[in-house]
Amino acid sequence: SPWNKTASSGSGGGGDYYLCPSGNHVGMITGLIHAGTVSNNFGESADTIILAFQLMKKQEDGKPFILADKYTYSLNTKANFRKVVEAVEGRTLADGESYDPRDLVGKVVLVNVKHSQGKGDKANQTYHNVAGVSSLPEGYPPPSDDQFPIDPLVWSVMDGTPFPVNQAEWLPWVYGHSV
Repeated sequence: SPWNKTASSGSGGGGDYYLCPSGNHVGMITGLIHAGTVSNNFGESADTIILAFQLMKKQEDGKPFILADKYTYSLNTKANFRKVVEAVEGRTLADGESYDPRDLVGKVVLVNVKHSQGKGDKANQTYHNVAGVSSLPEGYPPPSDDQFPIDPLVWSVMDGTPFPVNQAEWLPWVYGHSV
């Protein structure tokens, strides 16, 4: 499957913005978007995957907070995406192991949210960011499905199908850019 990666060792947006309180929040991995090769602010390009987290915590308008973070799509031992996979799965990936990230979708997790200040003309703006993701603590009661009203979305540029814009209106912006 083109989704499988091999573990290796080795070297604001559109619409209203409600600030999610900092701290740990129970959430579900609701979105997995493989965006393909994306350039960063340093002129480097990397295969990119975006995870969206639907939190139990609600915004002022009653909708769940949804946060997203982008990762280099790599399972190298130093890759942040691998750290998320291992934290959510609760195990270390073996060198040479194949892993399908679609297994993450629908998993209930703990999302650590931190705040940061904008820069330049946005210096007075506070943003929420995903600072870490892990599995729920042992013995923590799993939330009911009705706590997560948004249906999961999985999409990859590799599949050759158009991005499902109508099904993805809930996706937040990531680092000031639309998914």
